[in-house]
Amino acid sequence: VFDQYLNFITLEDDMFVLCNQNKELISYHAINRPDITDSEMEMIMDTLVDSLFCFFVTMGAVPIIRCPRGNAADMVAMKLDKKLRENLRDARNSLFTGD
Repeated sequence: VFDQYLNFITLEDDMFVLCNQNKELISYHAINRPDITDSEMEMIMDTLVDSLFCFFVTMGAVPIIRCPRGNAADMVAMKLDKKLRENLRDARNSLFTGD
């Protein structure tokens, strides 16, 4: 059994960690390596966005996204915002609609 929207582990009521097969892939070191290529950075950002999206879908909450501009956090924020908006655009198929 595989749940496609459960890509995180809840440690406490207000704490979670992103769950990934290869933890080194999404580490601080991986993002800030001096020799990282653009394609590797895109893959890391996509992995982070997918994991965060899974968390928000499970919580049933659409977040307010705030971050500093011009760094990796900004890249994640823009990609996550785009993914959330695409999902919310079609109300019939949105993962955030309640029953």
